[in-house]
Amino acid sequence: MSATSSRSPAPERPSRRALIALTLLVWLGVVLVRWTAPSDWMARDQERVGTYVLDIVQNGSVVVQHDVFGNVASKPPMFNWIAAAATVVAGGFSRFTLAFPSVLASLGSLLLLVGVAARRFGPRAALWCAPLFAFSTLGLRVFFLARSDEVFAFFVLLAALLAWRAWQRGGGWLWFWLAASGATMTKAPHGVLFAAAGLLAVWWERRRGTPLPIRGRFWPGLLVFLGVPLLWVFAAWLEGGQPVLKKLFFDELAGHALGVGEHRAVPGGKFLHPWAWLVTRLAPMSLLALVGLWRVFARPAPGDDERRFERFLGCWLLGGLLMLSLQSTVRFIHLAPLMAPATLLAARELARWLRRASHRRATAAATVAAVVGIALSWIYLNVVDAKDARIVESERMRVAAEDIGARFAIDRLDYFDAPMALQLHLGVFRPVLGAAAAAQLLAGERPVLVAQMQAKGSEPEGAPFVHARYPLTEQSDLLVVGNTATPPAR
Repeated sequence: MSATSSRSPAPERPSRRALIALTLLVWLGVVLVRWTAPSDWMARDQERVGTYVLDIVQNGSVVVQHDVFGNVASKPPMFNWIAAAATVVAGGFSRFTLAFPSVLASLGSLLLLVGVAARRFGPRAALWCAPLFAFSTLGLRVFFLARSDEVFAFFVLLAALLAWRAWQRGGGWLWFWLAASGATMTKAPHGVLFAAAGLLAVWWERRRGTPLPIRGRFWPGLLVFLGVPLLWVFAAWLEGGQPVLKKLFFDELAGHALGVGEHRAVPGGKFLHPWAWLVTRLAPMSLLALVGLWRVFARPAPGDDERRFERFLGCWLLGGLLMLSLQSTVRFIHLAPLMAPATLLAARELARWLRRASHRRATAAATVAAVVGIALSWIYLNVVDAKDARIVESERMRVAAEDIGARFAIDRLDYFDAPMALQLHLGVFRPVLGAAAAAQLLAGERPVLVAQMQAKGSEPEGAPFVHARYPLTEQSDLLVVGNTATPPAR
């Protein structure tokens, strides 16, 4: 028998080209579905972020941003900077440019997950990373979200993987701290805690495994991690003064974590919420992830490398859930940094269940799942989610803004008690008037236009002419009023 005939055939596995193509299919499909779905700017605090971006583009407020009501931005500016750059490159502000940081971060997250899964758990597991990550109610949100959560989650994922590599190699912690600094500049310093939670596996391995202590130099990277955000905070303080520090540290950081200030919530008061959201908002992926998490405890992998990595993922997921549970303010979108470990655990579990299938059938099954997932996502966003009151209001505001932009002189339009989303759809940034200023403007002789909210069935005070009325909710309408019978010319 020849040497060639006696050699066992190489195990079948999906090709790298197939993995990349499937990943891009899922990413592009979800982005297009979200982009063409009804507007959701008035839900989940997205419209305020848009005003920060417009403040950069139109007012040059690079260091410190404000909304149209004069409030200081509640988060560091990484997301705002990326969205503003996309707006400048695209030549104008739009839904896509505002969501571009999340679009880019979701692609980066998917590529990282597929690459890590292929290397640690095999290409069969990598096939399922993109479909599992994308097709849940939380997954659909993060791909096209006008919030910092997905960009924050990307930096957490990158930092966590760099922490794993530094632990295994005994060095390279500078890169971990740089990625953690990116998370801090996106949202908050607790990103480093999410990313480092997986290192609890060091203690686990010491007790039940093959000990591998943490080695290498921490301090140079730690100085970078602290230095970059502190330099920005110092520049923000020089520009905005005490209100900036109060907003960032007292209202946001201490407020959300400890419930001080306007939040008035008890830390840990919603302890079970993140655990419940993991099951519901990440389904069906979360169910596979929980089975995979059980396997990490009950049937750990025999090899040192795979066992350490699965324990790293388990500690990352459980440690992150515990941190969220102890906060005073928590929303389901805050689970975004934990989607990565859940996806990897779920993908490995699903690959085990389908291990008897040929590589062609496995690839075909993942592709079918991706196509079906995209179709179901379109139905969910355009039929089910579109009935949500906030989505209905957002879409009505988009339609109203299109009509206002076509009929009136936008450069002559002022705003009083009007939703921020109106300015976003019109692509303008103008401070909102107070009641006295709006009344004085309408009482003047110069022709003016003012956008304002008004209860249904009632007429605005001090505005002799109503030029347009748009229904937004069951209780209120959006009005464009003026002090002349004919609106100012365009």
